[in-house]
Order: sequence, then C-alpha cells, then structure tokens
Amino acid sequence: MGGGIAQEIAIEHPERVITLTLMSTSLLGDDLPPPADRISKMFSEPAPSPDWTDRAAVIQSFMDMERAFSGSIPVDEERTRAIAGRMFDRTRDVAASMTNHWILEGGDSEPIRPRLGQITAPALVIHGTEDPLFPLPHGEALAREIPGATLLPIEGMGHQMPPPQVWDEVVAAILPVRRPETKSDQRVVDMSSILRVASVPCRRDGFVFLSWCAAPARALWARPCSNG
Repeated sequence: MGGGIAQEIAIEHPERVITLTLMSTSLLGDDLPPPADRISKMFSEPAPSPDWTDRAAVIQSFMDMERAFSGSIPVDEERTRAIAGRMFDRTRDVAASMTNHWILEGGDSEPIRPRLGQITAPALVIHGTEDPLFPLPHGEALAREIPGATLLPIEGMGHQMPPPQVWDEVVAAILPVRRPETKSDQRVVDMSSILRVASVPCRRDGFVFLSWCAAPARALWARPCSNG
C-alpha cells in the first residue's frame, strides 16, 4: 500500500516531492510474475490470527512472517524479536493496527501505472532479487516506466526493509538522489538512523510490504540541516 501511495503522491502533488525512493513495491499488472507459491498459499489459506493481547504470540507471528518473506540474507532473530517487542509495547491496539489494511477499498482514483510517465521527481527503485511477493521484474518494470528512475537490485533480499547487512549499499544509493535545483544544505543526514526508525512491523496484504517497514516506498522530503 505504501508504494502505491508514494507513486500517487508523486503524480498528483509533484511540488511536494523532492525525491522518491520506492522499496519492495510494484506497479501491478497481468504481465508481471505472480507471488511465489508459498506466499500465494499464505493468502489463500491464512493461518489463524494470534491472540493480539499475547505479547509472545504476537512476536512469534511477526517472526513467522519475517522468515516467510525474507530472501537468503539470514534473518537477525534477536534484532527482529526486539523490534517486534517494542512495537507491541508501544501500540495501544495491536489488533486494529494489524488488521486495518484489510478494510480498505480501492477508491475511485485512476489507475497509477498509465500515469507513471508523469512523475518528475528523481526516483530510486530498491528491490530484492529474492522478493517472493513481488518478484524482481516488478521492480524492473517500475524503474523502466518512471522517467529517469534508477534501479538498485539488492542481492539476496526478500520482501522486506533492507536489513543491516546491506545498509551501506542502500544509503550510498539514496543520498545522491535529488532534484538539480535542490540546495546543497537540503539533504538527509543519518540514513542508518532513519532506517532503524522505519523498522516497525506493519500488516501485510496484497500491496504492502510485510515485514519491518513503515512503508515499502517513501516520498522523501529533505530539510535544511540544523548543524549546517
């Protein structure tokens, strides 16, 4: 869902978007490959929901999803459990936050894909080579249909927020992306911190990034650095 929202913002409100970084998302289409069989089965035969009031059960549910959607980069079990625990502890209503995506409707807006050519923001598409929900051709098509977009395939990454093992590669790709007219003091200064903050579990569905993300895609607004 986050990826679709970011694309729509970039199309409908280009003046609000300095740069666009799309992670583990898609433009959707019948010409693109379907999810891996194991993921399709998860949607067609969903496991029972955990007891959302049971901290241990919720954390275990997150771990199961993280493993299912990851690639060959090993899941950091200790780190993942710790983040899931913090999410549970600070969330007022875990059940609502984990199920609200399922009540969303498609809305009346025009399809996004035919309008991708209208995007003017410099765009970076980050996509795992082992994404089981949106296989790599989804990212390749997205980068191809957004004018001037750059594709960064991440070897071994699945449908997930980039894990710490690839932060150096991801940060190095994100930082140079900006409009030519952007002032030199408008930049993101600590992407490793941003990635840590963004590592919050969110509900997965047919268009969202399931694992540790505030959004699979983000429109980035840069601001002047206070330290110059």
